[in-house]
Amino acid sequence: MSVLVAPLALYLSALQTETVAMRQAAVLQERPPDRTESSTDESIEAGKRSYIEWCTDCHGESGSGDGPLAALVREPPSDLTDDVWSTGGSDEDLIAVIRNGTRTGMRGYDSKFDAEELQNLVNYIRTLEKNSSPPHHD
Repeated sequence: MSVLVAPLALYLSALQTETVAMRQAAVLQERPPDRTESSTDESIEAGKRSYIEWCTDCHGESGSGDGPLAALVREPPSDLTDDVWSTGGSDEDLIAVIRNGTRTGMRGYDSKFDAEELQNLVNYIRTLEKNSSPPHHD
């Protein structure tokens, strides 16, 4: 258990005090990333590296919300493999959540990623999504 305490302490100490509204206002003032080649293999691979470094502790390797710190946070981390996201599902919605965090406990990572890195991360998260159509029964 002590192995998890240090990362949790680091996570909690990094929580930012700005309000979500203030951070969202800053996001709206920025120019969106150029998307002409936003989901190339290179972009997805770069996003995967960022995901492994910054997201797997809570969201898990598969994105299903089962990372090693998942049980220690206030609300369970989102399952990134489904298509039911309370924050919206557009690239812009995902970027805003990554930048600003959520009211349920995810910290914002605004200072960690530039616009291109955010788009790369979103492109990788999109590869985690399961097929959301209902199963066919014959």
